[in-house]
Amino acid sequence: MGKTLGTIVSIAAAAGLAYLTLGASSALSTLAAAGVDIGTAGAIAGVALTGAGLLSASYALQTTSGLLGLGPKAPKPDTTDIARKIPIPPRVAGYGRSKLFGTYILFETSEGYDAGFSTIGAGTAVDVYAIHDGPIDAIEQYYLGDDLVTLVGNTVQEGTDGRYKDGKVKIYATLGETPGTWLSAIGSLIPAWDDSHRGDGVVIVGATFEAVKAKDFQDVYPTGLPPAVGIAARWQKCFDWRDEAQSVDDPSTWTWTENAVLQTAHYKLVREKAKREPGEVFPSGPNLQATWGRYFAPTVTYWTAAADDADSDVALKAGGTEPRYRSCVAHELTSPHKEVISALTACFDGWLAARADGALIVYSGRYYDPTVSIGPDEILSFTVTDGIDDEAEFNEYAVSYVSADHQFSTVDTTPWQDTAAIEAAGAIKSTGLANQVPSHGQARRLAKRTMMRARAPKRGTLTTNNAGMAVRGERFVNVHLEEAGTVFYSGPVEIVRLTRNLLFGVTFDWVLADPSVDDWDPATEEGDPAPVGESVTPSALFPPVITSATVDHTGIGETEGGEITPGEAASGARILIEATGPVREDMTWYARWRVGTTGSWSEREYNDLDPMLGVTILTEFVPIATNINVQVSYSIGDGRSSPWSDVEVVDTTF
Repeated sequence: MGKTLGTIVSIAAAAGLAYLTLGASSALSTLAAAGVDIGTAGAIAGVALTGAGLLSASYALQTTSGLLGLGPKAPKPDTTDIARKIPIPPRVAGYGRSKLFGTYILFETSEGYDAGFSTIGAGTAVDVYAIHDGPIDAIEQYYLGDDLVTLVGNTVQEGTDGRYKDGKVKIYATLGETPGTWLSAIGSLIPAWDDSHRGDGVVIVGATFEAVKAKDFQDVYPTGLPPAVGIAARWQKCFDWRDEAQSVDDPSTWTWTENAVLQTAHYKLVREKAKREPGEVFPSGPNLQATWGRYFAPTVTYWTAAADDADSDVALKAGGTEPRYRSCVAHELTSPHKEVISALTACFDGWLAARADGALIVYSGRYYDPTVSIGPDEILSFTVTDGIDDEAEFNEYAVSYVSADHQFSTVDTTPWQDTAAIEAAGAIKSTGLANQVPSHGQARRLAKRTMMRARAPKRGTLTTNNAGMAVRGERFVNVHLEEAGTVFYSGPVEIVRLTRNLLFGVTFDWVLADPSVDDWDPATEEGDPAPVGESVTPSALFPPVITSATVDHTGIGETEGGEITPGEAASGARILIEATGPVREDMTWYARWRVGTTGSWSEREYNDLDPMLGVTILTEFVPIATNINVQVSYSIGDGRSSPWSDVEVVDTTF
């Protein structure tokens, strides 16, 4: 199980993920002795947030990928699927419930430590991962590769096929607090991992994989290497202003949520808008309060309405309800802000824009009757497009979601189709819709809204005079498009992009708004979740059975004339073993013996036996004794070995 990467990481603060050599821990001591705070040093060395602010001087409306099925999408970080080894890993944050692996920050083999006459821990593989940036609510599940495992204390329990048996694997974790918690169990095996490696503001998971004998290795570690460790967790806590017990300037009062609107507010507040003082990992209370007062408090009624809508109940065809709009978005902090906001707002078909004073207005995916109308008196010019561009026309969305029933993997649900459009086109024109939501029903509701918008029969662009600025901050407005006595369209439209002109009013792109977009029949529209099947785990190997074990004196005590002299003292005999086991081409048989029930076993491999239900094994010479204990076992092609058979006792005397 040796690993020779030979590097460890000193983590200090949320961003301090720089690689150090094993001898470099002395450099941290030098910094500390010089009065340099290690957490500050780590933050300086960390990866800075990238991405410019989303609001421009032209007050462009922020659209999302959910509006037209186009635009930027934030891909899941690679750590949702695998653990990675890279010198300076990007930081990852998550919302809701999902599974994340991490980035290796320690990948070593312990040389152990002396304890009297023994060396404890020698050969133990030691892995530590940085999983998540910032504190989280709770860890719910642990994974070793694709295996969902159970912990008792820190010890991984044995799998049904014997993997991880005998308490060989242990897992340790922190919740991303500041100051962090040093994993002393890791430090006891890797002395350079001292108590300065506490990982302030980073969720850290450490694992130890004890060494085993070569013949048992494939049984304990069937994947051939120590598997990467992942966790399913309730990630970041968010500020919910609707709860009087919570305070924006005290994150310790915040609570975990799946509400996609609250998560969007959290990202805008904590990750994008709030100022960080030098050396701070996260914005301090006063800066959070100031940011809230500027961007959210003036428009809090909008945020409250959207958050309430996200929490509202939607009926399920199986009975019961679920919240309307939840999210399990995970992202890298190096992703542009617009991509992360796009991923979050797509989960509630959200609409987000800045008001004239900079405060943010938000709407959830819910039609409302327009309160603003504009017509020829406000409109300077307009365009109307009827129908859909053939090259951009899709009549099917392949819909996916993140399923807790499939170990938080992304799985497919029933595709969303416009059957009338398919019949008219005579073909299915499909594209994908992969929002990071935890329910197939929600994924389908979002697909319906996206397709109705993308396939709206009318769309266009409209420019107004200053009086038309009344549309700012509105998602739906009534328009009356008329020229020379001809009415091109009159009714509600949805604004999908808006820009303020410097010399006159605004210009915005629009699509026809259909008030029926919120109609929902669970029985016919919810579709079906991905089928759940048992994971394929190798079945346990059964021990073989010895059907007979007899002494074979052939060739023992022969005289020069070839005669057998039974009474003559002989130095040894052989044992003829008949045994049964599986019939497999990839089997290798083993036999072992010892005198009595103490002492060591003598073992030999028999790899030239033909596959059959019963096999015959003739051992090497064994001593002449009344109590020779024998056993047999077998191994198969994947490296696993069966348990040994029951003991048979053979008398080898003449």
